[in-house]
Amino acid sequence: MDAKAHDLNFVLGQKQHWVVPVYQRHYEWESGSDKQIPKLWEDWRDKAIERLEERSPFPHYFGALIYSEPSKQAFGATPRRFLVDGQQRVTTFQIVLSALREVAREQGLAQLVEVANTYIFNEKSTGMEDPDRERFKLWPSVHDRKLFQLLSTGTPDEIRTAHTPNFFYKNGKLKTGQAPNLLRAYWYFYEAIREFIEDRAEYEEGADKVLNALIAGFLSGFQIVVIQLDENDDAQEIFGSLNGLGKPLSPFDLIRNDVFHRARKTGEDDERLFDDRWKSFEEPFWSEQVRQGRFKRARADHLIAHAV
Repeated sequence: MDAKAHDLNFVLGQKQHWVVPVYQRHYEWESGSDKQIPKLWEDWRDKAIERLEERSPFPHYFGALIYSEPSKQAFGATPRRFLVDGQQRVTTFQIVLSALREVAREQGLAQLVEVANTYIFNEKSTGMEDPDRERFKLWPSVHDRKLFQLLSTGTPDEIRTAHTPNFFYKNGKLKTGQAPNLLRAYWYFYEAIREFIEDRAEYEEGADKVLNALIAGFLSGFQIVVIQLDENDDAQEIFGSLNGLGKPLSPFDLIRNDVFHRARKTGEDDERLFDDRWKSFEEPFWSEQVRQGRFKRARADHLIAHAV
């Protein structure tokens, strides 16, 4: 096990393909008051203001991520890295960059659009086994993947068109009570960045200066501890023990983890297993909280309680 602290410029700037294992949870960071997304925005905004006001910036440590690498990877291929812990952070970082890129596009800042894209996408090469997949620096879980790809490649108008009327009203406003966490996080950053540009106009700071301060504050101001596991470390066991110290794993989480952990150990294609056998259990119907007797919990957990 090797641990080092790096700024996000180093962590996100490399040619790499972060993969969220099937046994991981969905994207869970929330955008409500006093939740993870507003807190990140406040820290990020402060890093930008430090630069705008030409104050000496101090690094802001933003937790850790843990990953493992397959033992045998083809020479010249995009390095594949399985996220054991930290998928919420890495996913959020990519959403931040996508939202910032779209505001830069609206402001006609083509150079900054390209800068943001270098941290979201890998440059395609003939050494890639699957260029359409490996061009993304992050490959989320199956549940979040389609929406994440749209947020990474689409404009806000394209996102609205794809998800109206499910998650947007006809006037273009987000239905915060119905939209998934991933979309709410993206939209929070998108609107916060635009509002920040308007707020800084009173200091006679143009959008170019503000957006450059934001991306510098983000990539240089945030640091994260990166821990690489070696071949003797059990990634899934570490995931379970780490998450057991935070939000408790539900019975359904534990069963999912065990099923896909054993599948990978026996050489099965865990993504195919998910698509063919498990996918229906990840529908919102099963995660909805319902009451039976004195217990209110997810339908999936009621199912397990009745089955055992």
